[in-house]
Amino acid sequence: MNEAKGLFSVLREDLPEDYANFLEKWDAFKKLYSSIISEYDPKDPVWAGFSKDRISEKYSRISLLDARIEKNSWSWGLITKEKAPSAINRLGSLINGPIFTCAGYEWPMCERGYPRVPILQIDLDLVCKKTTVDLGGGLLQWFESSNELGFFRTIPQALVNVESLLPIPDFPEKSDLQQELIDPEWIDEGDDVSYFMPCQITGYRKKKFKIAEMQLEWFYENYVPEAHRLNTAFEEKLEEIYEASKKLYKKYPVGQTCLFGTFHPIQEEPEDFPTPLLCLEQEFGLQFGDGGNAQVFCEHKEGVLDYFYMQSCY
Repeated sequence: MNEAKGLFSVLREDLPEDYANFLEKWDAFKKLYSSIISEYDPKDPVWAGFSKDRISEKYSRISLLDARIEKNSWSWGLITKEKAPSAINRLGSLINGPIFTCAGYEWPMCERGYPRVPILQIDLDLVCKKTTVDLGGGLLQWFESSNELGFFRTIPQALVNVESLLPIPDFPEKSDLQQELIDPEWIDEGDDVSYFMPCQITGYRKKKFKIAEMQLEWFYENYVPEAHRLNTAFEEKLEEIYEASKKLYKKYPVGQTCLFGTFHPIQEEPEDFPTPLLCLEQEFGLQFGDGGNAQVFCEHKEGVLDYFYMQSCY
């Protein structure tokens, strides 16, 4: 994946003090481990049972943890308000409701000739104003699609005005529409929606730091039996970062719909993807399978920002 270089660096600045302290301990642990394995001597009884391959495999685990730790970042929760479809501001940010369309950016149609079901719309100018992450502005729209990467488009902000707004198209019955990721009850029920009301995103909450599960429990349980044999200081540092990681994960949990941040690994791992623009949980009519979640990402492709999504479930 091609992370937009430098674009998300602000999300890892001014780190919480306790997390910054953890990173210092983690770096000290890595240096100590590198120092220990540089002294590897298969003839030394201390190294009995170790091989170069085994040491290399364990060191690769540290690299994987490094990659995950690098994805931890600041996030902003959504402030939302349920509204009837007729009351939704179609020029603003929203989830599961009627989006903005205008000449040149008409409502897109699916392969079956029906209007696509909108999932969400995000005002990227407001995202930049709140977070200082500049994604170029405009209205980002995401629709249901048979494409596994999703159907996204961005409408330039200069075109977004009430005078240009086109009517909502006529939809067939909801049962005839593609609706894998969201339940668009408003399409059938109009203002009589009883369960999944359209949600206007009216703002963003104070920023919070997010930490994906670092899986240091596995790391700790598999290294401790031999840590003492290799080096007492190594054992102590390993236990120290393990205990610190448990406290941090409890203090800075994932699992809420938000801008940026990181996510709980289910089928996919945070380190394998760019920084998410949105981390989504199963609310607002969103549905990602059994206990699932989803993320919207952006990356540089041929000089422009390209958007796609990924979902996971148990």
